[in-house]
Amino acid sequence: MSEFYQRNDSRAINSTTRPRKLLDQVRDMLRTKHDALRTEQAYVQWIRRFILHHQKRHPAEMGGPEVEQFLTWLATQRNVAASMQTRALSALLFLYKYVLKKELPLLDAVRAKRPLRLDSHPVIFTHLAIGLNDRYGNWPKAFFIVALGIAQGW
Repeated sequence: MSEFYQRNDSRAINSTTRPRKLLDQVRDMLRTKHDALRTEQAYVQWIRRFILHHQKRHPAEMGGPEVEQFLTWLATQRNVAASMQTRALSALLFLYKYVLKKELPLLDAVRAKRPLRLDSHPVIFTHLAIGLNDRYGNWPKAFFIVALGIAQGW
């Protein structure tokens, strides 16, 4: 009984003739490549979302335009962070390259915007800003950056 299993219609089917499901193939390939369990879980989720977004069409029937459309939809409609969109792209590239053995063309999807960081520019405190810090103590850093901008005439 280990080689066969029973279906509802009582016909015995050899388990070796049945092709593996797509997401199981993805899991097998990720494990073969020794990727982390969390990577496997994330990739499977993104691939599942991609399939569901396209009304359960098989990814082998789709290609670059559908991947572009999905990534653009993530950025414009779902407002995901740039890192999430990159993670989805990585999962789909893995699916097409290693599981489906299909090359995707260069993608031209709308990319999510990366947030601006205040720490990306060096901050040089003037005597005024240092005096504000001494006077008001533990105020947020953004206040001093604004004060610095006002003091320097920005």
